[in-house]
Amino acid sequence: MFESNVPAVSPARLPAATRPGDVLTPPSATEVDQALDAVAELVDHEPIVLHYGDADRDDDERDYFRLHRARFRETLRRMVRRLPGGARVLDVGSHFLHMALALHRLGYTVTAVDVPLYAHHPRIAARGRPGLTIRAIDALASMPLPEAAVDGIAFLEILEHLAINPKRMWSELGRILKPGGTLFLTTPNFYRLGGGGGGFLEALRFLRGDGAGVPVQHILADQTGGHHWKEYSQRELRRYFDLLGWRITAADRFNYLPMKRRWLRIVKRWVPAIWDCHYLELARG
Repeated sequence: MFESNVPAVSPARLPAATRPGDVLTPPSATEVDQALDAVAELVDHEPIVLHYGDADRDDDERDYFRLHRARFRETLRRMVRRLPGGARVLDVGSHFLHMALALHRLGYTVTAVDVPLYAHHPRIAARGRPGLTIRAIDALASMPLPEAAVDGIAFLEILEHLAINPKRMWSELGRILKPGGTLFLTTPNFYRLGGGGGGFLEALRFLRGDGAGVPVQHILADQTGGHHWKEYSQRELRRYFDLLGWRITAADRFNYLPMKRRWLRIVKRWVPAIWDCHYLELARG
């Protein structure tokens, strides 16, 4: 078995199923940071670099983790307030397993699913361990789990990549989620200011005559599945899930993207409508 630099779960963080009748205290913000420190150590010492043949480019997980670590932290701090100790969590689109590893470190039992490109990559697959299972899927509308199998679903930075009619996918996720469970979702805010995208940049492109949607250079440079086909406003997300029959039980935004301009940092501090990322907690309707 692959020997990683992520320490094993301590007895104080064993899944609840091994300690019947005991309610574990949710992990603290400090423990979230420590979990991410452990993942960072693994990434720095044993990095994985993927090559995408269709785009002819490399994907170094060190770059990805450094850019998204603040998003992982903000998301995890919110998730652990809702998830019971030792809960079973499905991580959809698990990529390099950064979130899955952190959740496992915090005492949760995790099933991570992604396309074979990631799930069958030998070095990613080798990061599996007791309490962290990695499975390949060919379609989001068909998951290898029984009904009501998990307490929580992490659906993080997936929505913007979807180029399918999602009705069957949401029905499948609802089948897997236990009654009373929570689906956690993050997706870029269309109205974010800065961060290389969003509605403001798209408006500038429109005024310059460069069209709208995904820029041509990005269509050619990014791998299949890597494009942001649709980014959402908060109002759109409420409409989206109302039509699907899911209930939004909590909604928030946060910043995580680097900001070099001082004026931008000041403006974004006081205007949540232009923060980088949507965070939603959802329940089956």
